Amino acid sequence: MGGAIESLLLLMENLNSENFLPLVVTSSEGKFTDELKKRKIGYEIVKMEMWRKAKGFLSRPFILKKLIDYAKKQSVSLIHCNTLWDNPYGSIIAKNLKIPLVCHIRNTFSYDKIKKYNLASADRIICVSQKVAESFNGWKYRDKVEIIYNGVDMNRFNPSKFVQSEVKEKFSLPPHSPLVGIVGRVSPQKGQLEVIRAAAIIKEKVPSIKVMIVGETSKKESEYLNFLKNEAENLGVSENVVFAGYRSNIAEITSAFDVAVFPSLEGANEGFGRSLIEAMAMKKPVVATLTG
Repeated sequence: MGGAIESLLLLMENLNSENFLPLVVTSSEGKFTDELKKRKIGYEIVKMEMWRKAKGFLSRPFILKKLIDYAKKQSVSLIHCNTLWDNPYGSIIAKNLKIPLVCHIRNTFSYDKIKKYNLASADRIICVSQKVAESFNGWKYRDKVEIIYNGVDMNRFNPSKFVQSEVKEKFSLPPHSPLVGIVGRVSPQKGQLEVIRAAAIIKEKVPSIKVMIVGETSKKESEYLNFLKNEAENLGVSENVVFAGYRSNIAEITSAFDVAVFPSLEGANEGFGRSLIEAMAMKKPVVATLTG
């Protein structure tokens, strides 16, 4: 699961239950729906194609009918789109039911997408950072835009709850070896390759250096993980780099880091990286690229 989903879960957990009952529509079962079940949040599976992909054009009327019927059945009174990409679906549902629409924008984007994804239809647009909000500069409906920064569950990300040496031991890591950690989807834009290459340089002076890469690859980028492992092998740091895969216990894992790294490249279109502020909440020094 990515940062957008983690942020949505945190939002739903902290809604005032006397005023709001969240219901989620998502495209498939998986880790996200597992988390929804744990939190007893209702959800519906509707396979939604990317709005501007040609292969979804013929199925779009049927998808929209399913979404509108579900919203009517559940007496939905507000539509929240968790990303820019969801907004075209949400705008049609909201217009049909004559209810408000809120769209969360979690990544930087090019100005042309305002029109392509019908953002003018939203009653409010929530940007997670000033950098994201800058994408709307000069837009005639700029007064719809609000900035609300990502939050952190300080009860969950509480450094006093963990003992660093014990967490390192769980991963069979030497207690005194410096551990550099990176949390995020494994993707060329997220900078894991650059961290591995940096580890090879650091190893020359700090042979005991360890790097933990936490996160999973998307189906489209499944081969990239093998590429990273081969690169670590070729650079002579395969014993120094730990690929931890997807983890739900991010707070515990972050507690083991000596340094957290947020190395996203410009192409990642970062809006406000969750792992960065979560590491700060855990009182870890952070090294980051200037993105988002």
